[in-house]
Amino acid sequence: MKHNRTRNTVIAALAAGAALAGAFGVAAPANAAPDLFIALAYSFQSDIPGLAVTGDREQSRIDSLSLCQYDGGNHCVVFAIEKNTCAALAILGEQESITATGATRKDAEDQALAQNPGSHIAVSGCTSGSPRKPVYRLPLEGAPLTQW
Repeated sequence: MKHNRTRNTVIAALAAGAALAGAFGVAAPANAAPDLFIALAYSFQSDIPGLAVTGDREQSRIDSLSLCQYDGGNHCVVFAIEKNTCAALAILGEQESITATGATRKDAEDQALAQNPGSHIAVSGCTSGSPRKPVYRLPLEGAPLTQW
């Protein structure tokens, strides 16, 4: 009987834990979309960005650095890794940067630019939809950004 009492206690504890988790919204719906991570990398030395979106935080980091380096970036650095959102990297000069997130790419870009007056967007994107194509050169004064 001791074995059954222990088993019943464990089952009751698991059921209570599951109910508690459901009450606090811990359990995800069965049809919930998987988490996606966006990573933004950039090389100030080469003015080359890297952007990656994957289902794994570390893989997004690695892929953004790899893309930056593959495109010719030297000393690429990851500036942001965000989950299920849009992110933007605004740069000014050779070392000044700020990242921001938002519900849309435009929101993220606007926030980054507002926090770093005089800057421009080096790279931005979202975990859903299509990312903004990276800017591969600094804009000339008053010139529009060049994108691929």
